[in-house]
Amino acid sequence: AVSQNDLIKTAKAKNAATDLLIKAGLVTAQNHDRFVNRLMFPIADVTGRVIGFGGRTLDAADAKYINSPTTPLFDKSNSLYGLDQARHQIVSSGVAVVVEGYTDCIMAHQFGCSNVVATLGTSFTAGHGRILRRYAKKVVLIFDNDIAGVEAANRALDVCLSQRIDIELASVPEGKDPCDFLLAEGKERFEELLNEAVDVFNFKWSRLTERFGSDRTFVGGKAAIEEFLQTIATAIRAGNLTAIDRGLIVNRLSKIIGLDAKEINAELCKRIARVARTAGYNTKNQKVQNADLGEGLFAIAQREVLEVLLNKPNLFELVKQKITVEVFDVPILRQTAAILFGLLNAAGPGADVSLTSVLAEAESVEVSSLIVELSQAGEEKGNFQYRLTGALDVMQRYQLQRKKSELRPIDDQTQFLRRVCENIGKQNPHNVGMV
Repeated sequence: AVSQNDLIKTAKAKNAATDLLIKAGLVTAQNHDRFVNRLMFPIADVTGRVIGFGGRTLDAADAKYINSPTTPLFDKSNSLYGLDQARHQIVSSGVAVVVEGYTDCIMAHQFGCSNVVATLGTSFTAGHGRILRRYAKKVVLIFDNDIAGVEAANRALDVCLSQRIDIELASVPEGKDPCDFLLAEGKERFEELLNEAVDVFNFKWSRLTERFGSDRTFVGGKAAIEEFLQTIATAIRAGNLTAIDRGLIVNRLSKIIGLDAKEINAELCKRIARVARTAGYNTKNQKVQNADLGEGLFAIAQREVLEVLLNKPNLFELVKQKITVEVFDVPILRQTAAILFGLLNAAGPGADVSLTSVLAEAESVEVSSLIVELSQAGEEKGNFQYRLTGALDVMQRYQLQRKKSELRPIDDQTQFLRRVCENIGKQNPHNVGMV
């Protein structure tokens, strides 16, 4: 659609049913065109059937890229752009190259690198891993060499380890994406980049030593070590690490942190047991089927806060000024909030907390599953600051109403009025930001 509702008008002129357009994700529930003034990318399944769309804005819209919502045909966490074109070359070469964006994938194919697929602009998920495992013996993940790109790659590694996927990582120079790199350097240099990819353990070891060397604080060093140990535990549980490799890694780690190898192995055993308990957290299209997530606007606001913090932990300072864990009244959401708030309080202002470290604290499959689901849902929605403001506003107003309902008439009218005034604050009648 060039302008709002062009698609709806055209559909009505051709007697096409609006409810089908809504089910296909092309029209919103409010009967507005979803894709307006955007460059469209058809998304196909492995057989070549179109199942959804991606759209890049051609004006100054807030969201640069948007995808179709989840429909009976399309689920972003279980779809890979370009797989219908790349699967034969992936099978013949045994290697799948994964990039992030549509244009990265298109440019790679134009340069003759036809085993490249894209994750639709989102993080690599367990669903992506399961799909690629059918066709490839090895996955090479290309990530942007900035903080966001490194963190996304780091999360993808843990997904692949748990899925028993052989994965290597390559990075393009900072400030460029694969599309820019191909245009500037050509196919030969791109293939050299792929050949220079490092395996998961070298990447994790480099990350550990870099973080351990640059952050001299106790909290920073502890977080770096815990993240590394969690990766090793996941690899051992999945059968991706031999006893010899485990021994070498433990001995190297012992020299760096000054801890006896026996103590490191004991900690690894604890983490392996925890990984075993939560091994089912990344099953297909992860949903928490048996957990009660609550109903109503207040429950939605609780989930929104957790979704935002799992993606933008640096916003925790704003959250802790307004609410505490005790405000969460849905049991499984309160458990999740307790884990997340505890880690963020320990890390300190502005510190980052990885999804891996949050999952490591979960004591049940249900909580682990919920954490992954909330993280993915939050990433898809984006617009973090705006949503958080709206969710916090809802939670504060709900608490205020509950306090007011608890007030009882008392004989001393002065005291009664004082209590009423203490429990009435300025209220924004609009729900800002809630998605």
